[in-house]
Amino acid sequence: MSHTPGPWKWHRDETALQEFRGYSITVPAHDGSRVVLIPPECLEDEADAQLIAAAPDLLAVCEELARAIDETADFGARAAIAKARGAA
Repeated sequence: MSHTPGPWKWHRDETALQEFRGYSITVPAHDGSRVVLIPPECLEDEADAQLIAAAPDLLAVCEELARAIDETADFGARAAIAKARGAA
């Protein structure tokens, strides 16, 4: 399984129907398609959108960290990579 390559961007989605307005995560490098819509009833919706949009960058940093450091001291990088890839 692979994810949609980044960078991902987050923004307030005012184009959706009123009941679905919230924050969207989009992929400008492809066709601007939406990856995720976070509904407005979520109290932490803006913070969640920011974190989700950072996911491809965070995964890349974890992969680089895992390659660069000793296997016994990866600070959880390998576990985070496995979780992101659906293996945990």
